[in-house]
Amino acid sequence: MDYTHPSYHPQLKQLAASIDEMDYYQILNLPQDASYADIKQTYYAQSRALHPDKFYQLSDEELKRAIHKIYKRVTESYVILKDAGKRDKYTRDINGPDRAQKLRFSEQAEEEAKKEREDAREVCKTPKGRKLWRQVQLDLQAERWDAAFRNLQTIALFEPANADIKQLKEEVNQKRKG
Repeated sequence: MDYTHPSYHPQLKQLAASIDEMDYYQILNLPQDASYADIKQTYYAQSRALHPDKFYQLSDEELKRAIHKIYKRVTESYVILKDAGKRDKYTRDINGPDRAQKLRFSEQAEEEAKKEREDAREVCKTPKGRKLWRQVQLDLQAERWDAAFRNLQTIALFEPANADIKQLKEEVNQKRKG
């Protein structure tokens, strides 16, 4: 698609005006369960179509600023979504109650994701255990005791000697029953 054609200019300006209210999946026009290959393919297609160098000959400075903003957000989207850890954290954030504040992955979100990974490493030793541990944390915050208990049972299958998991499983089981 040749976005340098004047017929696309109003759409590009409108997109630039609304892009701050879009999440990275919307920017790349992808579902949240898109594969890494889909993310990469879409990013490269959009990157080629919207690269600011393609618009250098235009005299409309407002359009050039709009293109730069769009291109920057497309690139930012790819950088976050290509990284599995950042993508998991970002997806949880935008599906949570603070969606409007979490549309852009920030340094604070990066620190939170790093802390979550470190906490998971401290509690769980297996990759599957760490992944389930993150879900347990979300279940506990939302007081979904049954879901937390099921995930803790699954972690216990992968890590039968993990005393922290056993203890937490008992505590959550008490909350389920009480």
